[in-house]
This record gives sequence, C-alpha cells and structure tokens, in this order.
Amino acid sequence: MPYTEAQLVMERNKHEAWLNQQEGLTGTGIGIAQGGQLCIKIYTNHMPATTKRVICDRLTALPIEFEESGEFRAF
Repeated sequence: MPYTEAQLVMERNKHEAWLNQQEGLTGTGIGIAQGGQLCIKIYTNHMPATTKRVICDRLTALPIEFEESGEFRAF
C-alpha cells in the first residue's frame, strides 16, 4: 500500500537524526521514485555500499530511493 506524503514526512522525521549520522549522507526529502510512487529520497555524496545496506535494512518497510547529489552548499 502506498504511503501518503504526510506519512512519509513523519517516518523521515522519526529516523532523521540517525540518518544524519550515516557516512555520505547529504540530506533527505520526499520525492517521486522511478516507479512513480512517493518515497523518502536519500541524497548522498559517495555513500559506501555498506552504509546503503544498513539504511535499507533499518528502513525496510519504507519506500526509499538513493540519489547521488554531491554536497549541498548554501548560496
């Protein structure tokens, strides 16, 4: 069953402190997965495959998608 945007925001917020501690994470958000459904976007900058597996294992019930974005910089 697809999640609503509000549900995904709540889930992302619940895990955000832990996610921010993961190597290579540059940010998170809510977006559209390649399949067209809403997901938690995990923006990365050279995130190790082992870290991605740890995140997938912890958030196994949630639709997530990794996107290599590089480092975010404020203008």
